[in-house]
Amino acid sequence: MASSNFVFLRGRLIRSEIKTVKSGKKVAALTVAYGREASSLFIDVDLWLNDSKLEGLLPKVAEKKGYVLVKGELRQDKWEAKDGTKRSRIKILADDVSISYSVYNNKNAENSSTTSSSAPTPAPKKTKKPVPPPVVDDEDDEDTGFDAEVDEDDIPF
Repeated sequence: MASSNFVFLRGRLIRSEIKTVKSGKKVAALTVAYGREASSLFIDVDLWLNDSKLEGLLPKVAEKKGYVLVKGELRQDKWEAKDGTKRSRIKILADDVSISYSVYNNKNAENSSTTSSSAPTPAPKKTKKPVPPPVVDDEDDEDTGFDAEVDEDDIPF
């Protein structure tokens, strides 16, 4: 039986470190805080960067402790420490990180839209035209199928 491993996490981005691996690709090592201050969880997130715009925005968002939405899968890293003890940690390997609208003020409106590592640009909002209310003709009962007067003998109870 196949298992599903999907994670969606919304929290404050508190750390963003861009690293370049041997192949030349860039990865963002992020930490997202989830929960209230007294009982916050700090989740490590790895994101392979394909978007230079996102690469530039992540440190700014972390500086302001802005909200992000992380989509990805859980991974467990296992290693042996210098003292010989076995260690492990759970982290998210992100497919996508979206930056919340509330990060920037109106002065930076071009950056205030959700920016994502893989999501397409959202379509412009369509304006809805108001729908006029239906016309009701009180004098014509034939259209409704109900008679204006009901005889008590016609009621079955």
